[in-house]
Amino acid sequence: MAALKQVKETQGMALSPDLDAMETAGMQTSWPSSASSSMESAMQWITPTSGVPIRPRVSTQDIPARTPTGSVGVVGSGKYDAIIQKASQRYGVDSDLIRSVIKVESSFNPRAVSPSGAKGMMQLMPGTAKELGVKDPFDPEQNIMGGTAYLSRLLDRYDGNVRSALAAYNWGMGNLEKKPMAAMPGETRQYVSRIMGMMDGDAAV
Repeated sequence: MAALKQVKETQGMALSPDLDAMETAGMQTSWPSSASSSMESAMQWITPTSGVPIRPRVSTQDIPARTPTGSVGVVGSGKYDAIIQKASQRYGVDSDLIRSVIKVESSFNPRAVSPSGAKGMMQLMPGTAKELGVKDPFDPEQNIMGGTAYLSRLLDRYDGNVRSALAAYNWGMGNLEKKPMAAMPGETRQYVSRIMGMMDGDAAV
């Protein structure tokens, strides 16, 4: 849980529009140690796909630079590889997972703005970006470091279950844990499936 303690000391983050709404509803930045029955239900929905480890976490030391494979190695990602590797090392999140989230969120456009106001490469909402210390969401390094910090937090929350972390990133942690899986939007299901496919090297994604 060391990543959680570092979040407010480093450039931090948030993510989808739902996260800002979760904060407004009283979401805390520290997580309970035990899961609720709703969370257990959410975990049952999410099973890892073939070829993708349930916890694609990495050591924070001695991580070699990698050339991404499959559709993760998208055009436009190369210039940000150094930042992605730095974030991967600091927060223990697989670099290909970071790339995949960036690709789906913004197609590596540092100036991206969603209709709901999420900004930058990993689509940070203004409120959460401010809370976690991201002063300029359009700055690629601040945005990527912040987004990765949040991914690390979600992976810790869901015991390394990537599908759960991604669903919470897109739909909101409160929604994932409190609502029935039947209520999960098709957009979130597609979001999770697309990123997991990219992690699997599915060129068709």
